Amino acid sequence: LHILSIVAEEYPEQVTPAADEVVGFLDEETHPELTMDAVQIVAAIAEHEPDAVVDAVPKLATLLQEGSPAESVALTALKRIADAYPDAVVPVTRELITYTEQGSDSHRIGAIAVVGTLSKEYPNIAEDTIPTATQLLDAENHKLRANAAGLLADLSDEYPEPIRDHTRRIIELLEDDDEK
Repeated sequence: LHILSIVAEEYPEQVTPAADEVVGFLDEETHPELTMDAVQIVAAIAEHEPDAVVDAVPKLATLLQEGSPAESVALTALKRIADAYPDAVVPVTRELITYTEQGSDSHRIGAIAVVGTLSKEYPNIAEDTIPTATQLLDAENHKLRANAAGLLADLSDEYPEPIRDHTRRIIELLEDDDEK
């Protein structure tokens, strides 16, 4: 599986036929040593042909737990699948929202990116993230601030009232040291 993950990085189309078998290894309890390779393969395939790994969404969501070595790659795979098939990722929104509220900055950034993608098609699913996103406008990590502001922008048409109270802080971010 490790060799397959190396091939998948450069030639995802070559490993796509093995997608169903690889998804079977997305279980840290049964195959902890193979899970990371499997997630990397799924993420590579998801960038090339997301429909081949859309069934992996529930298993990818189980990897969203602090300390899981595969969590950041699982978020990458979920984002790639959500870009093409938001309907398939919507059922794991609760896990993603929970992840925006806890976890390391880099993982929160990834979770917000996935929720932001989903909110474009289904704004109502992300309404619960507004309080967290507004708090993250003051995060030290500039990418986390930027993703939080982006999510609020995505939601502002649908939910202007809860976001309006934070307009001043959002405007201040235009003067942020980080250009993003």
